[in-house]
Amino acid sequence: LGVTLSRKIGGAVVRNKARRRLREIFRKHRALLTGGLDIVVHARPEIAGPSLDVLRRQFIEGIARFDGRQGSRR
Repeated sequence: LGVTLSRKIGGAVVRNKARRRLREIFRKHRALLTGGLDIVVHARPEIAGPSLDVLRRQFIEGIARFDGRQGSRR
């Protein structure tokens, strides 16, 4: 998992908190990912606002969309 955050998100404390939240969500939901994948997340400034539950739901929805597209290519 690679996480990039620009300074538009906020100061170092805000960026580090967002990065920690994303890594925690990834760690807990790693089993949803099939096969060996490299994932790079480029976070938008809106990441600083939502709760952890909202971010978790969005992450799972994103994984589901990605898996759907990958299945059609095989």
